[in-house]
Amino acid sequence: MFERFTEAARGAVLGATAVAAELDSPVIGTEHVLVALAGEPGVAGEALRAAGVDPDGLRADLAARHGSDDELPG
Repeated sequence: MFERFTEAARGAVLGATAVAAELDSPVIGTEHVLVALAGEPGVAGEALRAAGVDPDGLRADLAARHGSDDELPG
């Protein structure tokens, strides 16, 4: 399946997998993808950071909410 993904898409999925594992999350969710994208050097990461999205801040929010069903703040 990954052979059909671009290199950037594979990187985002692998990054999200790493973030989920780092946070001991049993599933990989969109929040993990967001953290991974925000830390990437490409266009998506640059756009997120320009909008004030900080990958370390997102990661800290996720860690604080680990085990909670609450959504991340807007």
